[in-house]
Parts: sequence; structure tokens; C-alpha cells
Amino acid sequence: YLLSREQNEHLQRLGATTYAAVGELAGELDQLSKEHSLTNNEAAFLKLSRTGTRALCAPGDISSPVPPAIKVDLVQGVDGRFSVVEVDVYNPRGFGYLAFIEGTVALGGKEASPVVRRFADIVRSASSDVDPEWLVIASDFERYYATTYNILARALTDCGVRARLVSERELPILINERKKLHVLSIPDTLAIRESSSVRDTLLQMYRDKALDAVYPPAAYLGSKAFLPYLSSRKGMNGFIPPSSLVGKRYDPGVIVDRARPCVLKGVVSSGLKQVLFSDEDRDEFETTFAAERQAKTPTWMLQEQVPQEPIAVPVFDSDGTRIVQDYFLRITAYITKEGILAAEVTGRTDKKVHGAPDCIQIPVILA
Repeated sequence: YLLSREQNEHLQRLGATTYAAVGELAGELDQLSKEHSLTNNEAAFLKLSRTGTRALCAPGDISSPVPPAIKVDLVQGVDGRFSVVEVDVYNPRGFGYLAFIEGTVALGGKEASPVVRRFADIVRSASSDVDPEWLVIASDFERYYATTYNILARALTDCGVRARLVSERELPILINERKKLHVLSIPDTLAIRESSSVRDTLLQMYRDKALDAVYPPAAYLGSKAFLPYLSSRKGMNGFIPPSSLVGKRYDPGVIVDRARPCVLKGVVSSGLKQVLFSDEDRDEFETTFAAERQAKTPTWMLQEQVPQEPIAVPVFDSDGTRIVQDYFLRITAYITKEGILAAEVTGRTDKKVHGAPDCIQIPVILA
């Protein structure tokens, strides 16, 4: 998937501006968490983060909660513009996919960007210790991603960063054996298995500086509840489609044009869970929307869909025959304070492009 120089420059601005907006969000939530008296609006805003902690840390619990690289999902509209439809602050899994497809395609002498080498530098800078071993933890719930994590660990090792994949059941042993741990992230999915005590121990080690993490355990920054806030930050105008929370104190119709196709998203949804399209899931969409309009605490947000057309992509069918099919595409990009670090494309034959098993993945080449 080749991006022109102009598209690349646009995405670099989009990336740097979005990263700065997330930093502002983190700072505001941190400040509110320290206040002894809050207005109703401030209390409601802070409460949004409480529903999105995923059993990790809350605002004010840790310093510097913004990770060095943030995942954003982009959709290119029929007008050629890119829009940010999701900002996922606590998801390093995509680096394994990027490591897998990196360098597999060359076009006119240009290769996919050296993602792993740049990410290896980020990992190295996450600790001042000399040559630590970084643990890439795959929880039992995330075993589907274990292969991806293993590819990433091996790729980091090839770049001079000692890294290895560890399972959930290995963690108690490592905690007892080592005075300090270095991890890519503390999986939020440890909380929904029988490892809550292990998770709590890892979080306390992080607070006590006995654990270094590339991704600070602040998953709340990736809650979809904050998309309306991010869209209102300086320079973000036009980068995020019109978005609004849904609830008693929020009137989505002020911001979102209900006459246009819209998508309803759970604020802590993952993949296609709690994602409803007004033009494809009409009955469930309307029923859910009507019920949530009465909610005191919003758990859903409404966003205008980005108008897009499918793109013809050559693929192989199950028999190995080369065919051409139409795919709706979504660009997954990792951004830093400088802009876009790396990107890849996920495609599906319908608009519900969320990394389903029948999706295709394509390297992105930045001109």
C-alpha cells in the first residue's frame, strides 16, 4: 500500500497532533485526580477514565502515563483524506504483525520502513539498566496472539535487544526469582483470568520502580469515550469524524448528523464486540442507541462513518489461485510525538474491518 509524499506528510502531521492531544488528555485527567473539589462536569469527565482502567492504573496513580508509541486506526475516505476512527493507547500487539510483514515487499527500490529497529530503540530507552532481558507477556486469554508476540521478541533480539516470550503461568516464578522485571506491557487481560494477584503484584512493582514497562499501565487513555475530547483539541479539527458520547447528559444530535451512516461503539469495546453500524445492524443499533440515551454514565459513543469505497486487491484464494477481490481498508498506524512510526493495512470484504480471521494484511510503504 503505497502512500504518496503528500499523504505521508499529512499523516506525519496527523500523528504528531494526535499524540500531543493524548498528552493533553493525560495531563488534564491527572490534574483532576488531584483536585479536592470538582464541578459536576469535571467529575463526570474523570469518571469516564474510571470505567476504562481495565483493572490497571487510574489517573494520578502513575507519572508519565503516555507510552512512547500509540496505535491509531485510520480510514481513508472517498475524498482521499485520512480520519482517525480509534485511538488505542495500550495495544503493542500490532508490532508483531509489523515485524512479520516488514521488508517483505519492495517497490522501485523502496522497502517497508525499518520498524523493528526503531521500536528496538524505543524499548532500550524504556530502562536505564544495562542490557536487561525484556519479557513479552502473553496472557492465557491472549494465546491467539502468542505467535505474533514471539515474532516480535525474536525480531527485537535480532536488533540487539534481549527479549523473550513468557506465558502467564511463568510470571509467579519470575517474580520470585528476580529483584526487577522489564516487560513490554502488563496485559490487562490478566485481570479476567485467575491471575489478578499476579497482576496486582506487577502493578505494585511498577509503582515501586521494581518493574520497567515500555507501555505504562494506563489503558484508560485509550477509552473511546475520549474521542470527542481529542477531536476538540487544538489542530485536531477534521482529523476525527464527528463524535459524541451517548447518555442522559449528552445529545449526540448536536454534533453527529444522524441522517448520515453512523457507528455506535462501546467505550471499552475490543475488535467487533460492541460495534454497531446504523446501515448494517439497523434494529440492534436503534434499540441500543435508544436505551443508552437514558444512561446516567455513558458506556457508548456515536461517530459518523467515514464514506469509503472498496479497493480491488489481488489475493490468493484457498486453492492458491490468484484472484482480485474488493476490500474495505483500514490503516493501523503507530504514532509518536514526531509523527508516524510505522503502519500496515488491514482489509476485509465488508466495512467491519477489525482484525477478524478473514482479514488480509498489507505492508505500507511511505514515499
